[in-house]
Amino acid sequence: MKFIALLFLPLVFAANPQPCCTRSKFTTSLVELGGYLDPVSNIPTPVDFTATVYYDYDNKMLRADRDIPLAAGTMQRMRQYTIVGGKCSITNETTPMTANCIPVNATFISSSKIGSASRSFSVDTWKIPMPNFFIKISMTKDHCIPFSESTWGSVNKVVTELNYMFMDFKPSVPERVFDIPNACNGHHVSKTKRS
Repeated sequence: MKFIALLFLPLVFAANPQPCCTRSKFTTSLVELGGYLDPVSNIPTPVDFTATVYYDYDNKMLRADRDIPLAAGTMQRMRQYTIVGGKCSITNETTPMTANCIPVNATFISSSKIGSASRSFSVDTWKIPMPNFFIKISMTKDHCIPFSESTWGSVNKVVTELNYMFMDFKPSVPERVFDIPNACNGHHVSKTKRS
């Protein structure tokens, strides 16, 4: 019996992985599925879109190109530029950009293998507490590349549950991708508040 107990001892005391940081600049395809409860009508509203997203954590900038509005945000100036039908609207951004690292207050959930036994990769999953909501994110074990993320709780005072899948990761962003869109030059910040 002592032999079996000694075999399991290293498994019991295995250390959790350390939080990691992804690249400070990258491009990815993103699928977002989920929904939110409309704060005015209390009607559940589904969210389902695919976008190409460009991240620049060094300069705190993010751009998402999708079939619906093009949104380019610069978190340093806390502005969001949205183009719909060639018309630009500029709003103040209220939520700062998250960091590219798993924060120290994150709780390690598990390590998992994605794929079949013969062709798989490993991910580490973390739960991150935020004010009024939670994020659960899975990053590849070997290079800390985002694989999936779930958000649930009250985001900007809106009851929300969203799931993201990251695909086609590229460790760079195209030149000038964060230039303010031409349609937005000369426009001023809109007075409408984002929810």
